[in-house]
Amino acid sequence: MTNIKQTDISVEQMRAFKAVAETGSFSQAAELTFRTQSAVSSQIKNLEQSLGEVLFARSTRSLSLTDAGEIFLAYAEQILNLLSESAQAIRDLKHEISGKLVISTSDTSASYRLPPLVKLFQERYPNIELVIRNDTSTQTLKAVDAGEADLGIATLKTSSKNITVLPLFQKSDCLICHPDHPLAKRKSVLLKDLEQYPILLLGGGSSTRREIDSACEQAKVKLNVRMALSSIEVAKNLVQVNSGISIVPEVSITEELRQRKLVKLPISDFQNSVKEIGLIQHKKRYQSRASEAFTNLCREQLSQQ
Repeated sequence: MTNIKQTDISVEQMRAFKAVAETGSFSQAAELTFRTQSAVSSQIKNLEQSLGEVLFARSTRSLSLTDAGEIFLAYAEQILNLLSESAQAIRDLKHEISGKLVISTSDTSASYRLPPLVKLFQERYPNIELVIRNDTSTQTLKAVDAGEADLGIATLKTSSKNITVLPLFQKSDCLICHPDHPLAKRKSVLLKDLEQYPILLLGGGSSTRREIDSACEQAKVKLNVRMALSSIEVAKNLVQVNSGISIVPEVSITEELRQRKLVKLPISDFQNSVKEIGLIQHKKRYQSRASEAFTNLCREQLSQQ
């Protein structure tokens, strides 16, 4: 096997390799890195020669990582993340709060919790490029752990030894129905009470749906799921025209409750309906001034509650 010198592998080669691995295409990787396809192909060829290993299994229809490619990708991502962190650390020496801040969070938090916080943050720190990644709580934990996100806002039921958490708020799920629905006059319901009505739920990929399915299995309840939806907003709109009932985060229906377009009901035997949501960050990675500023803003907002 070829001996590898430190100068044999360049940052540009690693970026090209990562782009090809992510897109599965030399042409798409070229667009992503603002290079020509021939330049990307040349970088990958030179990289493979330096490593003495084939990194991609090529065929006429597909492109996939070899075992060596999988190993190199993990290290390339770490190196590129560290380079980005080092550049930010040097910028922070100027005592300017600037650069890019990547926050990973769920669709619910991004839609109903983050907007006021983001607006205030951008007003205070206009030189920071704020990137919001839409991920599940599990994906958010992995993104922060791997250095792909600077901060995360996620359910605190899972943790890692490398992660610190700042509890922010609770997320509560509730049943919603039309004001004219038979359940609307109830003060609370059991899962069993929902069997006889058409219900609209998020698809099986959502954590809330998995928790509902698990609770129903334990309670030996079979819901009449009429639709599997990908959006809380769609569920709310359908319930408002009395097309069924649904289970959604309480924070998502503030305006509809105020306008009396919906009725909310707690589900007594759905114990997973209340979740602790918090800000997470990596213990050992460099925290930029932008990251510290956002964390401090969260603490400030908590103190005012």
